[in-house]
Amino acid sequence: MVGWTGKAFRWAVLGVALLLPAASRAEGRRFLVKLRDPTQGMQALRGAGASIEHVLAEQRAAAVVLPEESLEKLRRDPDIEYVEQDPRRYPFAQTVPYGIDLVQAPLVWPRAGDASRTLCLIDSGYSLGHEDLQRLNLSGYPKTWSSDGCGHGTHVAGIIGALDNAVGVVGTLPNGVRLHVVRVFGADCGWTYASTLIDALNRCRAAGAHVVNMSLGGPASSILEEWAFLDASNAGTLLVAAAGNDGSTSFSYPASYPSVVSVAALDASKRLASFSQRNAQVDLAAPGVAVLSTVPWTADGRAGSGYESWSGTSMAAPHVSGVAALVWSQNPGWTQAQIRQALEATAEDLGPAGRDDGFGFGLVRAGAALDHLLGTGGRPPAASFTATCSGLACSFTDTSSDPDDDLSLWAWDFGDGATSSAQAPAHSFAAAGTYQVSLRVTDATGLSSLALQPVEVAEAPFSLSARAYKVRKERRIDLSWSGATTPSVEVFRDGAPLDTTANDGTYTDLAGTRSGSSVYRVCESPSTRCSNEVPVAY
Repeated sequence: MVGWTGKAFRWAVLGVALLLPAASRAEGRRFLVKLRDPTQGMQALRGAGASIEHVLAEQRAAAVVLPEESLEKLRRDPDIEYVEQDPRRYPFAQTVPYGIDLVQAPLVWPRAGDASRTLCLIDSGYSLGHEDLQRLNLSGYPKTWSSDGCGHGTHVAGIIGALDNAVGVVGTLPNGVRLHVVRVFGADCGWTYASTLIDALNRCRAAGAHVVNMSLGGPASSILEEWAFLDASNAGTLLVAAAGNDGSTSFSYPASYPSVVSVAALDASKRLASFSQRNAQVDLAAPGVAVLSTVPWTADGRAGSGYESWSGTSMAAPHVSGVAALVWSQNPGWTQAQIRQALEATAEDLGPAGRDDGFGFGLVRAGAALDHLLGTGGRPPAASFTATCSGLACSFTDTSSDPDDDLSLWAWDFGDGATSSAQAPAHSFAAAGTYQVSLRVTDATGLSSLALQPVEVAEAPFSLSARAYKVRKERRIDLSWSGATTPSVEVFRDGAPLDTTANDGTYTDLAGTRSGSSVYRVCESPSTRCSNEVPVAY
């Protein structure tokens, strides 16, 4: 692999960014392109007529608008690792906050410590002139970050940090928080792309964000986006996103990536909101029905300081983000994994006993989480595991530890839609690739821990060998192979089909009494995957 830096990558794309006029760009579709080499990869994009929309240097990738007829050519190019659709992301507040007491924030305010935690808000912007949002430590990107045409980002920001100033409302962190705003939506709050979200995440990390709030999402996943979030999580950033407002069991992204805390919405009576999505990736629940917060207009519709009650998982997510930053302020030395584990381990269990697809681990509680981290609660386990793979088949070993030696539940997610509750499961993947596997272990008291690990699998090599010999003047060739995965195989001699036989690893060809030579090959049936060719003289 060619070594290179983000700066070098940006120079590499300089000549490509303005290739197409706006009219031509509109004719193509938008894709995420992962590059093996920046220089050669950019040349390939240039040759394909691509227009660069985002340079994602940290991910060695670019978002491009690409003519349809160039897609397959790029996918076959050796300098391109892969090409995938750049899925859209939408703000989650269409079902149009109060929950500060519900999440126990006031219990922690007198105990809050270092205010150096930075929370990054990826949304529609921020109303800088609002009376309840003026004294926060603020920064942002791009130049328009401090304006908010649709109010979504301002409403979310109020839930996080509206001041305790005798006017309006109070946020989870009223006494100050470092807030970095990255605006990704326009004035209409319509939609954005996964590539824009990846770029925003990179900017959050560059700003030193400890917690990232994303009250947004969409139904399609992205390989590049998933790995960007995993990298950020592994680097120590706590990622929080809205579970989605579909009211279905479908997944929403980025919330449903294991590295992200997915937040469901509940009402003042702790009932799950009808619109809140329910699935195996939901982690926590928080207030999200009729939540009163800040908006950038007054009751009569003029620009100014106003307040409205909105509903949505968009309103639930910032409760969790704010609680995380509030608890973390007590001890900046804690890790994001410790914060996440504490929030999940001490959540108020709602719905069916234990974690469930509606509430996740339950209602987030700041006071309980802080007590837990300060040592007044039980001792949590530490999840870990190893994977051993042969071809596409893997066996997993739980190497978790627990101070109290009372682990009782194991929840595996293999990253391909399959799950297991066994302590030491085996799993076969359908195709080669790298999968993000997670293991969550829970002890007898309900304390849990999550481990995430990429697992790479590759198809076993399809290899063929041959041996020629004679039996009473008749020449025979024994073929032996391994690595085929279909029930039957086709045997080829000199490029022509010879026979279809069971995939038992052996076959004997009767070549007659005359000497000669042939080239043999075995292929899976009915696929086109074949072994190496073996020349045989007999």
